[in-house]
Amino acid sequence: MAIIQVEHPVIDKSSFEPQNRQDGISGVMLIHNEEEFLAQVIDTWIDAIDELVIVF
Repeated sequence: MAIIQVEHPVIDKSSFEPQNRQDGISGVMLIHNEEEFLAQVIDTWIDAIDELVIVF
């Protein structure tokens, strides 16, 4: 698992074109004051999805 912290994202609009997208399932976590359970949630979901985006 790689953790990539992005502070100033640059969006390439061509990545939204259907021919440029890869098949897969993305997970998104919106968290606030959840550090106590964060590792458990990641462990639960990480094998079921292709990418996990965590937003604080």
